[in-house]
Amino acid sequence: MNTTSHVYFPNLDGLRFIAAFMVIVHHIEQLKVYFGLQNNWDNEIIKSLGMLGVILFLVLSGFLISYLLFKEQDTTRDIGIKKFYLRRILRIWPLYFFVIGLALFVLPYVTFLIYPGAVKLSMETKFYKALPLYLLFLPNYVLVSIATIPFCSQTWSIGVEEQFYLIWPALNKLFKNKLTIIISMIGIYLLIKYIVILKVVGAPQNSLLFQFWESMPIHFMAIGAFFAYVSFFETKFTSPLKSILYNRVFQMAIVALMLVMLIFGIKIMYFNLEIYAVFFAVMIINAATGPSNLFYLNFSFFKYLGKISYGLYMYHLICIVLTINILNRLNAESNNILIYILSIFLTIVVASISYHTLEKYFLNLKNRYTVIKTGSN
Repeated sequence: MNTTSHVYFPNLDGLRFIAAFMVIVHHIEQLKVYFGLQNNWDNEIIKSLGMLGVILFLVLSGFLISYLLFKEQDTTRDIGIKKFYLRRILRIWPLYFFVIGLALFVLPYVTFLIYPGAVKLSMETKFYKALPLYLLFLPNYVLVSIATIPFCSQTWSIGVEEQFYLIWPALNKLFKNKLTIIISMIGIYLLIKYIVILKVVGAPQNSLLFQFWESMPIHFMAIGAFFAYVSFFETKFTSPLKSILYNRVFQMAIVALMLVMLIFGIKIMYFNLEIYAVFFAVMIINAATGPSNLFYLNFSFFKYLGKISYGLYMYHLICIVLTINILNRLNAESNNILIYILSIFLTIVVASISYHTLEKYFLNLKNRYTVIKTGSN
């Protein structure tokens, strides 16, 4: 069908790349530990970068998808659930299953990609437990209940997105009051986490139940949805809130506060990551629709890297290990600058090839089910 409207926020491509870059830096330092190389893993900022990058991804996804759903319903007076799921399948599934297939069936037998401390799945036990969970988009449960499986552990956040979107479009179609369902989702998630599991059930924080729930942080996406609501709708609630959020002084204060928390290791009990999610959401709403945006990222280089950011995220672990093993053969593995340059360069090359040879075919098919057109063309 012909698209009825067009939504494109060019600055968000740059934020996607920044999120992927944060995760890549985190994993470079982590893998250097496994290889026994000099590293900065004891730096709390480095340790935090990976999770913060994932949170940025999740909040960004929640913002953009929710905004598109609001736009679709406003334009067509409906939300096409079937078309939504077909778009998600064509965007996410091909690369997800390709990487899972590589990680489980191919890469364990490539000696050049073996690294110290890597978990090997037993064909008799863990393999057959992990495979159905990956097929059911429960990679986050694999991470907490089985093992950190080399080269596909990063897919846990893809599982979180798919779990959220399993219910999100239907909720938006069923309920007119978007703000109520958004606040309810955030509140219910936190209520179950801190009251039901810890207090009522009495499960400790190191229990499998608590860890699984914590590995499914769909409320970060709901936080993104909240800011999409504020951005899209003009109400007595959103209008004054936007005047605050779009203020440049407020934006600078948010960035300063975030940097202070990171540099000095300040943590807010119970809600530390949620605070960062709100910080990121403020950046996202301004980058997307702010009239006085402090976060200008509309550069062609950033836009391209943002476009291939899914591949950057999915392939970077393979590329880092390959880089270190190559440098090890050349007796240059101690060259930290080379590790970073080659790891990032190789990840960009592989992600680019994947985008143009695998993902783009399915993205073209996805356009058949598009209601609200996105992207620069």
